[in-house]
Amino acid sequence: SLSIKGWETLIKNCNKNVPISVLDKLQPNLMKDIQNSFDFFVKFWPHDLPKGFIHGDLFPDNVFFVNNKISGVIDFYFSCTDILTYDLAIAINAWCFDKKNNFKNKNYKSLLRGYNSKRRLSDDEKFFLPLLCQAAALRFLLTRLFDWVNTPNEANVVPKNPEEYIIKHKYFKKLVGKINYTDNLK
Repeated sequence: SLSIKGWETLIKNCNKNVPISVLDKLQPNLMKDIQNSFDFFVKFWPHDLPKGFIHGDLFPDNVFFVNNKISGVIDFYFSCTDILTYDLAIAINAWCFDKKNNFKNKNYKSLLRGYNSKRRLSDDEKFFLPLLCQAAALRFLLTRLFDWVNTPNEANVVPKNPEEYIIKHKYFKKLVGKINYTDNLK
């Protein structure tokens, strides 16, 4: 999730390898916005939340269903030990927006209900969930941004447009902006 060096490297790579013309077309001052969000995360990151095994990429294309029940999960490339709620934040980014990138509160409530039926979120986890959602959006924005212009044509993957995650990042940034994290600093 927030390995300072990993994030700094990803931001540096995007600054260095994504042309300004691409960045400006996506959003003026995009890298400045990304850096400001990263600086905020570093300051307020919830290091003390429960950790454990997370998938790290729980998107619909990595989950298979038979008769509306999960029958399989693939792509454990990003799996690691990390903040458990960060995995939920990734899932919220992946499953709680429609095709036009509008937040679907019904999906969000259903996902939280299902999650809480297996593992109850603590008050601290609930408090930091919007911040973790914004961080997850930023992570996928950065990886998609880099891949958008740096994936060779002959690669076996199709780069995904980063615009979706610009919208999601803005959505969660607005929510996070309404929360006073300063009182939670120790």
